[in-house]
Amino acid sequence: MEMFWRTKGKRIAAWLMIALIMATTIPFGSIRASADNTATGESGTVAVTITGQVMVPGNDDENTDTNNGTPYAGAKVTVTYPQSGSTPVTNEATTTDDGKFNISIGNWTLNTDNKYTVKVEPADVDKGTYDSYSSEEKTVTEDQVKTKKIELGTITLKEKSVPYSVTANVETSDNSATSDAGNVAVKNNVVTATPKQGYEITAVTVKKETVDWKPDGETNDNWWKNYKDENSAFKFEGLKDVALDANYTFTITFAKKQFTIIYKISQNGKLILNSGAQDDTDKVEIKAEQESIDGNQKVPYTNDAYKIKAAVTDSKYHLKSFMVDGSEILNTSEIDNALKEKEYVFTDGITQEHRIEVTAEIDTYTVSATFNDGGIVEINGFSEKSVSVNSGADVKIAVKPNEGKTVKKFSVNDNPIPENGITEDKDGTAVYKIENVNGDQNVTAEFEDIQNENKDSLALAGLNLLDSGNNQITADEDGNYYSSSAILKFDGKTKISLSQWGVGKTQLNLTETTIISSVYKGGIIGRKQISLNPSVKIVIDTTKPKIELSDDEKTIWKTEADTTVDITGTAVDENLKKVVWSETELTPDDVLNGAQEAALNENGKFEISGIQLAKNQNIDKIYIYAIDKAKQCSEAGVITVYRDSAAPEIKEVSLIPADTIKKYDFGNYYNTNIRVSVTAKDVNVKDGKADYPAVGVKEIRVYSDDDTKVYTGTVSTQVSGTSDATIEVTVPLEEAGIFASLKEVHIKAVDALGNESKAYKLTEIKNHNGIVSDVLMLEKDAPVVKVTPQADGKYENAKDGKTEYWYKEIPTIAYEITEQKDQTNGSGLAARTVTVNGDKLTSKAKNFMESIAGSDQIVQEDSLTLSANDLQKVQEGENTVVTTYTDIAGNKTIDTKTICLDTHQPDVTRFNIEKKDASKILNIFTFGNYGNGVIKVTVTADDLHSDDGSEVPSAGLNEITLYVGEEAYQTKAVGSDDTAVFELPAETVLNEQKVYLDKKISATVTDNVGNQSEKTLVTTANSNVKNSNLMIETVKPTITSVLSAEGYVGKNGIIYNNSDTGVRIKVEDKDSGIYSVKASVNNKELVNVSYPDQKTVTESYEINTKDAVINADTNSYDMVITAIDNAGNEYSKTQRVYKDITAPEILSIDMEAAGNKEADGSVSYTETDYGYYFVENTKVTVTATDGSKEGDSGVKEIHYYTVDTNGTKSSEQIVQADAEGKVTFVVQAGFKGQIYACAYDMLNNHEERYVTPSSLIIETAEQHAREKHIDFNKAAAASKDAKGNELYEKDVTVDVTVTDTFSGIRSVEWTVESPYDKENNQSGNVEISNQGAFSSGNADGWSQTKKDKNLVTELKKSFTVKNNSNEIKMHIKMTDRAGNTSEDEQIFSIDKTKPEIKIAFDNETPDAENTTMFKENRVATITVTERNFEVADFKADITNTDGVIPELSAWQTTENTENPDQSVSTATITFAEDGDYTLSVSGKDKAANQAETVKADDFTIDKTRPVITVTYDNNNAVNGNYYAAVRTATIQIEEHNFSENRVRITGTATDNGAGISFPQSSGFTGNGDVHTATITCGTDGLYNFNVEYTDMAGNIAETYTGEEYYVDLTEPEIEIVGVEDYSANNGDVIPQIVMSDTNFDTNGVNIELVGANQGSVAPEGSYTNQGNGETFTFQNFPKEQSYDDIYTINATLTDMAGNESNATVTFSVNRFGSVYVFDQTLKDIEGTYIQNEIDVKLKEVNVDSLEHDKIKVVVDTNGTPRTLEEGIDYQVQESGGNGQWYQYDYTINKSLFAGDGRYIVTLYSEDIAGNVNENIDESKEAEISFGVDKTAPVVIPIDVESNAQYPVDTKAANVTVNDNLVLDSVEIYIGDKKCDYTVDGENYQFNIPNNTKKQDVTIMAVDAAGNKTNYVLNGILVTTNTFIRWYNNKPLFVGSIAGAAVVTGGGVGAAIALRSGRIKIRRKRK
Repeated sequence: MEMFWRTKGKRIAAWLMIALIMATTIPFGSIRASADNTATGESGTVAVTITGQVMVPGNDDENTDTNNGTPYAGAKVTVTYPQSGSTPVTNEATTTDDGKFNISIGNWTLNTDNKYTVKVEPADVDKGTYDSYSSEEKTVTEDQVKTKKIELGTITLKEKSVPYSVTANVETSDNSATSDAGNVAVKNNVVTATPKQGYEITAVTVKKETVDWKPDGETNDNWWKNYKDENSAFKFEGLKDVALDANYTFTITFAKKQFTIIYKISQNGKLILNSGAQDDTDKVEIKAEQESIDGNQKVPYTNDAYKIKAAVTDSKYHLKSFMVDGSEILNTSEIDNALKEKEYVFTDGITQEHRIEVTAEIDTYTVSATFNDGGIVEINGFSEKSVSVNSGADVKIAVKPNEGKTVKKFSVNDNPIPENGITEDKDGTAVYKIENVNGDQNVTAEFEDIQNENKDSLALAGLNLLDSGNNQITADEDGNYYSSSAILKFDGKTKISLSQWGVGKTQLNLTETTIISSVYKGGIIGRKQISLNPSVKIVIDTTKPKIELSDDEKTIWKTEADTTVDITGTAVDENLKKVVWSETELTPDDVLNGAQEAALNENGKFEISGIQLAKNQNIDKIYIYAIDKAKQCSEAGVITVYRDSAAPEIKEVSLIPADTIKKYDFGNYYNTNIRVSVTAKDVNVKDGKADYPAVGVKEIRVYSDDDTKVYTGTVSTQVSGTSDATIEVTVPLEEAGIFASLKEVHIKAVDALGNESKAYKLTEIKNHNGIVSDVLMLEKDAPVVKVTPQADGKYENAKDGKTEYWYKEIPTIAYEITEQKDQTNGSGLAARTVTVNGDKLTSKAKNFMESIAGSDQIVQEDSLTLSANDLQKVQEGENTVVTTYTDIAGNKTIDTKTICLDTHQPDVTRFNIEKKDASKILNIFTFGNYGNGVIKVTVTADDLHSDDGSEVPSAGLNEITLYVGEEAYQTKAVGSDDTAVFELPAETVLNEQKVYLDKKISATVTDNVGNQSEKTLVTTANSNVKNSNLMIETVKPTITSVLSAEGYVGKNGIIYNNSDTGVRIKVEDKDSGIYSVKASVNNKELVNVSYPDQKTVTESYEINTKDAVINADTNSYDMVITAIDNAGNEYSKTQRVYKDITAPEILSIDMEAAGNKEADGSVSYTETDYGYYFVENTKVTVTATDGSKEGDSGVKEIHYYTVDTNGTKSSEQIVQADAEGKVTFVVQAGFKGQIYACAYDMLNNHEERYVTPSSLIIETAEQHAREKHIDFNKAAAASKDAKGNELYEKDVTVDVTVTDTFSGIRSVEWTVESPYDKENNQSGNVEISNQGAFSSGNADGWSQTKKDKNLVTELKKSFTVKNNSNEIKMHIKMTDRAGNTSEDEQIFSIDKTKPEIKIAFDNETPDAENTTMFKENRVATITVTERNFEVADFKADITNTDGVIPELSAWQTTENTENPDQSVSTATITFAEDGDYTLSVSGKDKAANQAETVKADDFTIDKTRPVITVTYDNNNAVNGNYYAAVRTATIQIEEHNFSENRVRITGTATDNGAGISFPQSSGFTGNGDVHTATITCGTDGLYNFNVEYTDMAGNIAETYTGEEYYVDLTEPEIEIVGVEDYSANNGDVIPQIVMSDTNFDTNGVNIELVGANQGSVAPEGSYTNQGNGETFTFQNFPKEQSYDDIYTINATLTDMAGNESNATVTFSVNRFGSVYVFDQTLKDIEGTYIQNEIDVKLKEVNVDSLEHDKIKVVVDTNGTPRTLEEGIDYQVQESGGNGQWYQYDYTINKSLFAGDGRYIVTLYSEDIAGNVNENIDESKEAEISFGVDKTAPVVIPIDVESNAQYPVDTKAANVTVNDNLVLDSVEIYIGDKKCDYTVDGENYQFNIPNNTKKQDVTIMAVDAAGNKTNYVLNGILVTTNTFIRWYNNKPLFVGSIAGAAVVTGGGVGAAIALRSGRIKIRRKRK
């Protein structure tokens, strides 16, 4: 029962829960009601009936619902109601004679929320008598829905009694005067409203009496717009000729038109609308500060002038463009940085839309570069000579000399740029930066050739190559320079560079290998080149070479017979030079100077052969060194050579494993691999030699007496010397091994040089196995046992790694055993045993060894049979029979047989039916099991239980047979889980629709011994299903659906409707039946039913789209109907219905023809500008769309018409659209106007208004030719040229007018050309955009004088013709917008050139350097070039200081007919006398053009020789010719006709042997005939110069030859390296003083060393020479504590010129760190215990400062450390510094030591030298440890107490004495005598002797801190005398015996209690 509730009970509960959930969630009633079509509030198909009666008044005039009055026949009754959603429809009826009506409506789906209205109209003949009746909106009631009837009752019409009227009022919405706004009129109930200019109608409202009213069918508040004409006038005729039923009041609202200002403003631009307004609040300011903006602004109509202004928001910007309606307002000439704002006036006011663009751009400035051909100057990376940059920008000027060039001059705005203002870019380019540009910048650079010197070495180039120690680096034999570091520099501070570009450095620190072919000397300005031939390679090598030796190369063993040794190794270095060796260790200097060299190959391998070994010596050492080319030496590689010839010895042997050896007198036996463990050693004595080299034992060899195979073992790590080597040799257990039979064992030991020991036997060596035989056998094979169980009735079963033998009765078992293999004897049989179910069969046991006395008696074979009688204890089920055979070697064979019996039948216990594929379905119902895929039937059987449920043995299940119906379907073997799995059906279930199976299921089972069960049928009790029948089918349900209303059917059957629709659904499944049905519309579930309790074959349902929410994105309803049958087969049907109420849209109207198209096909609702211009009939394509969604029904047709410029409208045309929504039609040539079009979709949805594209013009060539398009106008000329062309003497103005009134002007092209003076030719074109603005070309001077909308119909421009030539041709060509062209031209001439005069001399060989000095006659030829030459108008003016004037010859004229401007006239003048001459010629042509007067160069004859004088300002020389100040030479030349260019100053200047630039002279200044210049030698160098001069006439002065002298302005260079200033040093301290100067003086060096503690110290070190100086290197400061100090080095250097420099460095030597100093108190307590805590005070002294944040103080209390906090737990005070040692005073608060305990104080610090300081460091001798003990020792008596009696001769007393820290001493006194005691831990034992008197015991304990305890035990009585004890017990003595007894009992109790208490105390102490 419990199992029932665990399994079936759970399932029943689950099904009940599912049923309950389904009952509460599935709307069964709704589904049923839908199917029955009877539910309240739901749709039906029965027609709706509306009834009522119409009456006219009888006795009263009121409309009532009573029966009073007279029935009225012929009335029209109209009912308006909704259908399929919100679309209203109507139905009508006419009243009969009794006034009644009956309206039947079949398509109205009645719902309680429906609204409807009723209207009753009298017959036409009675409309003047009765009013119509209109009801309020009524709502359908629930009763009306149920009955499908609406009873309206009686409706009584009202008689007309009052005439009604239509009136109209005027209002304005913008407070404008109504009189200005428009006119309104009502005539014959027709309402008209006409707006005045600038106004428009904004609203029309109507009141019917007091209720808002709209015309029938109008629902939109903008209904009135449908009644506007093309002039925007309103006209409503809806009440015309209508019998009014009420008063109608129209209100017409006007307002000024709002025009859109569409603006686009760039960043930092601003637009001000209505900028002329007086009140700022009327202005509209639009700014674009952060980014460009575009938008629009509404502006009201005005006919007054309206101003707008464009401006900028940032002063760094200016206006670039100001476009108004496509026209540029700004003139090109006014656009510059100053243009910050511009105003524009709409003179006609705002009467239309305008487009305004404001563009601001940042102010720009010009950065220009002027430079010669020697290089380029880049501005911001551009190579242009002029670059525009933005205001405020930074400009990068890059100076790039060409190859071989340098910068001579470099300036910005004429300000020279200093070298220190120039930086170097990443690529090495010299760069100067101009920051924050706010004006034009002019950069000037002058380049010149780099002066080049060729040198063949660094030294000759004046270059120093130094290492880090300032030592000169010399070239290696390969010509390269090698060093670990290198500095390349010129003497002094001259800059150096390896590139001709960049700014250079004072020295180059070479950190990598460099090849130098040239160097550059100096900065970027005036740089010189020094070429090195050959190139110099400097190799930087920072890696020391290494000697690499393998272990075998490091240690070499030889025998005594060897007298030489060969050694090898590897030297590693990229720049290896050599390898040397020595038999003794060498210093680095020795290595570099003269050691023996080894043979070395290119890979660094070296070899030294035949090194002689010392005689009578067994150990030799050899030292190897490697040297590289950078003179770096490796560490020594040491090779040791040993010689050994002594044999090793064997000490012990063991056979492993020892516990498995079988030891007999006749042999030793193993059945596994054995390891022979041998301990051997090499010997270090030979032939009496002690300390003999012992190479060590290497190998052990084990072999048999026949020596056929040797087993060896070697040491894992080679032992050395005489160390014991224990080596294991594995002797394998193998079939063909040498010990596979008994063999004798032999063992040898061998050392690493092959020296062998003697051969040992097992019994000759100390062994640990107790072996008595030298022979050994290894056998791995166990006895072979062959077992044969009885074959008859046997079933074998493998279980848990064993085989079970199943029988129905007890079998027999036979055995055959042998110890031989391949006819070879084994070790022999030793024993046999047999057990059955664990019980021994003693009758079958045997010991074979009992009868063996020798190896010849060993048994090799045996046999055995176990009969049924032997096995009679075998029972039903499992039985175990074990037989064991063991051989002599210990190999064992155990045979185990499992014998089993089984006699009972199996049972089928369970069926499990499930689907195979998770994607398939299996449904389990009470009425059957249904699936649509392969079904797995799992049948479970049992062979382990009898009918009563008890367990029985089992041979196991064999097979199960499954039955489908009555037929056996399949038989399968039973699996390990006692199941067999079957799949139904046998065939594959495919997607084809088919019933595969419909039968009952049953099964049988058979076990392994043939027992078979009865056939078992599937039941509820034995399965997971509720029915034994199984159906497998794949036939899907069928679904049919019918829509009640369908509209347009498009592609793929898509349905488009404009209303909701109902859907009737039918679902059917005749096989497994319907399981569930779902139907949804737009994801709203309308049907959800299932049929789990009965088989249902057919069901119907009804839904409606109105019950779902329409999909707003697609205006569609998606219906999804899904049916699933009981087998899980599913079928879904989908249907989409679109609801399309949206009108299509025209996307574009485009046109194609020959001509020009300047519109994109876009459309609008209003008249547009022109955009299409063609010259022939035009194809128009209208493209429309009904939307891109699938739910749009599509475009059906296009309606269109045209309106020309005269306002003539064509008839409307209708064209069917193609599949893409397009139509095409043709407009004929000559048209000019608009096209209007409207699109209709498949449901006739369309827009109310037509759209129009840009206007169209079609102008043919014929029409274009009817109009004159080009006109010229200019002034008349005074004369004409030879060809009759008008001739002008100056520029000519020509006015040109271009006209096109039909299609407008598109472009104008012009040329002004002449055969000469072509530079003044003109050409150009101007393009006009479609917006009527100049769009491209040159619009300067052109004005638009006439326009037609966006067309420009007239252009004018005045041309100024400047060509100085004949036959000037002016040509104009115009093109209209349609592409038609016209051309015209005029020809005339202009001569405005002045005559040209030239003077030429025959003698043009003046002095070589002065072109005005001549020594011979000269003839001048005068040439005049002029078209109109006149002789009388030209003359020559001549002067001569000597007064002789030559005459002018006659003129000769030569005409040039090809080029009249080249006609010339000539005359000559001869100059034959000495003197200073002047000549000038002047004149004019016939046109009065005055020639420029031409003056010839003056010339002079000069025969006087010049004189040169030189003086100096500084004559204060030192050391002969050394000057420490600038020296200036003054040069004077006396000459009348002086020319500085003829002065030649030849100077030489060198610095440190290297050439430098000689200074330039200042330039000569004149005073009369005396001319003076200076030369200043202002830089270091050796100078000398000469002066030479030749005057203008070639006279040569006497040469001045100067003196040689030095100028030295530079202080010597002195630097202290090797130690940093104010550095702390704890390693090597080797300062160096590096001194250099071009004029170095060795006598000018002074060095001082001062220590803070030691005072002045004599410097110890050595000098080394270097280029231009010396280096002093200190010896390494000794590493002794006395040398720790703060040192200062002062060094002074004076050069040959007296210049002095000094250098100072202060540093510390701190190798030993801090020193700790204790105060006396701390010294006293160190290592002791104290009773009271004290402050701990000490000092820490250090050469350098400590890093304060790393100071740490730790106090360890009883082993627990605690880091202290500064300021709270301790204080530290710092003092010293400024050249003095630092001192830190620590005070550690005594409160930290308040408690008893052991304390250790640790101080940790780090100084800036990197020393880590701890006072616990042994070397500091400053450990702080002490104890605080305030507690005295404790004494506790254990078995003795005061006033106690002890009846013994001697009382052995025990007390414990302890102290919380350290106990110092204990003394025990009995009475006043000190007694002895023994100590065991804290326990002290002493004896109290017998005494008839009471004794006192005193224990005195003292701890290490001096705390003392005196513990006294009083009145102890130790005696065996009863009387004495009784007497001393006073209470006992006085009391009675009973009292004594009581006292005695109490005493006993007390004693027990006390003892118990003591025990407790002791336990507690534990």
